[in-house]
Amino acid sequence: MTTIILDCEASSLGRDGYPIEVAWSVVEPANPERAGSDTAASAVEEVLIRPLPFWTDWDPASEAVHGISRARLEAEGEAAEIAARRIAEALDGALVYTDAPSFDGRWLRRLMNDTGVEAAFRVAPIQSYLIDVSDVHFVPTGPLDAMLLDKRQRDWIGRVVERVKTTHPRTHRAGADVRHYLEVLRLLRAGPLE
Repeated sequence: MTTIILDCEASSLGRDGYPIEVAWSVVEPANPERAGSDTAASAVEEVLIRPLPFWTDWDPASEAVHGISRARLEAEGEAAEIAARRIAEALDGALVYTDAPSFDGRWLRRLMNDTGVEAAFRVAPIQSYLIDVSDVHFVPTGPLDAMLLDKRQRDWIGRVVERVKTTHPRTHRAGADVRHYLEVLRLLRAGPLE
């Protein structure tokens, strides 16, 4: 199964919100024999989406966060149908990791449903993938050790995320946020920080 890191920006967080920007990267396993060995990622693909005529929900507070205006989407965005086909081609059959699976999954379903494009994929929390990738560095020798390692592992992941914020900040732009998580993954695969 293909593994993808994805992020969406949307018109609003409300029920009628729709995706306006989607970015993703395919994470390739370097050694399928060894769990947590993902070592390479494809380029980050990004798309601004021109809203469909009946997509009218717009929240100025969301625009203030991501900085993408509706006018910019109208001028520079890809037609929603073309964007949906491009995204569906990348995501079909994939396990898609995102930092907000309920929101991103809903926005992706809305894009696919409203454009009539089909794609079968599963959306899961990026946090579970970070733990899976780092598991190779934390092998418990017994039940007590497992509990201690779990805390050490989560602390380490937290330190990596904090470190990456300085070099690859999350900007609430889909491409930058995907690059942030790709850098987190790169450091987690390298092993615990000193």
